[in-house]
Amino acid sequence: MNLIQQLYNSFLSFGKNRAFCIDGKDITYFKFLEYINGIYNLIEKNISGKNNGIGIIAFETIETYAAFFACWFSGNYFVPINPKHPLERNKAIIKETGVKIVLTSKDEVSEIIYSGNVASLNIRGLKESGNKNPEESNGNQLLYILTTSGSTGVPKHVPINAKNVEAYCNAYFKVFPELDQKACVLQTHDHTTDASFTSYLLPLLKGACIYFLPEGQFKFLSIARMMLDKKITWVKLTPSVLAYLNPYIDDLDLKHIKYFGFGGEVL
Repeated sequence: MNLIQQLYNSFLSFGKNRAFCIDGKDITYFKFLEYINGIYNLIEKNISGKNNGIGIIAFETIETYAAFFACWFSGNYFVPINPKHPLERNKAIIKETGVKIVLTSKDEVSEIIYSGNVASLNIRGLKESGNKNPEESNGNQLLYILTTSGSTGVPKHVPINAKNVEAYCNAYFKVFPELDQKACVLQTHDHTTDASFTSYLLPLLKGACIYFLPEGQFKFLSIARMMLDKKITWVKLTPSVLAYLNPYIDDLDLKHIKYFGFGGEVL
């Protein structure tokens, strides 16, 4: 069974479980599928065929997460776009990665994605009931394109296909079989990084619940507050975040955390 079908089956199997918690509101896997269905249908109405690039303005909303999977289920790939990045960088990403349409869950993004010929579609609140089966796919299906920071020169666009992701997931679950539907996972990473992607894909394959960080708050204090208040059990951070949290660690009761992972920088 390919990765896309595994995801779809997981959403059905764990339908009544909490998939996400955002601003104190729980969203079940069944409800998450409704968001995916609505965006899936919108994609089909606006572009034809498969293997199309779809830009997604990466706000911290449930529609953003649903859009990622709607792209895959419709046989297309996504390109995450950070609304806080410079306009010229985002315009270049859209142009160079083959983006056909851009999806956004907020209105104030016109200048963020302006690229001449690319239409912007608002997916805020878009959802439809019923089950919509994913398109048939194989390991060579392109899933997403990430753009490097450009710290060594011109930013590079890195394509990731289903075979890459499936190999990562299989290896991860062999090392960490404890991740299951009881896990409460904190997602702390920027959506334009691989760390974000693996933070939500792995738990969703196992029926776990993912907690968002609230937007508009000081990130490092939000992480500390969420770990404490929500009894988070799985966390993955960059070491620099740990450095910021260091003054508060002694005052936090974190015995409920089962897994504390780090990556992206020297620990």
